[in-house]
Amino acid sequence: MILISNGGSNMHRAAKPSDTIVVGTVDGIAVLGHGGEGWTVKHKALAGCNVSAVTAAEDGTLFAATHGVGVARSEDGGITWAWCNEGLDHFDLWSARAG
Repeated sequence: MILISNGGSNMHRAAKPSDTIVVGTVDGIAVLGHGGEGWTVKHKALAGCNVSAVTAAEDGTLFAATHGVGVARSEDGGITWAWCNEGLDHFDLWSARAG
């Protein structure tokens, strides 16, 4: 899986090429898949949220940092997301790093 955002992890390594890209946008998350005819949007999530960063933990859990809403977590490759803001004092986040 490739993650693209302006404030997430900036280097990823994988054993093989990926057929999935997760993109943080000003209107949520876009999950793209690569098929026979190129890249297509397979799923959109967190509509209305400005996602400033997307990063992944070693176990594959994804985290999205947002402007004004806090942090969301996905354990299924970006299809479903749950807010995990407990303990946060600020919800306007510019970057994210898992680890």
